[in-house]
Amino acid sequence: MVSDWGVEITFWNILLFLLVSLGVAIVAVLLLRALRFQGRLAGPAKKKCPFCAEKVMAEARICKHCGRDMISSRSDVCAECRRPLPSGSSRCPHCHVRV
Repeated sequence: MVSDWGVEITFWNILLFLLVSLGVAIVAVLLLRALRFQGRLAGPAKKKCPFCAEKVMAEARICKHCGRDMISSRSDVCAECRRPLPSGSSRCPHCHVRV
């Protein structure tokens, strides 16, 4: 069959076009999954508030839902200066407050 522009469109041309399109779609899906798996497309890291169980940002110091301080409840962070405590220490090396 010949179209108006003089280009012959055959069954094999259409089949080849469909196969190439399918291949491109499969490669695109695999690349998107690989990027998502590596965390590049994943949303921001979130954690659950220990008091109200709502999801908040992982770096949050205060829960936006209940307003409670999420860092002072941790035993590895100084309640006064909010810096990490060395393991097994009874005093904060930064502000010298007894833990």
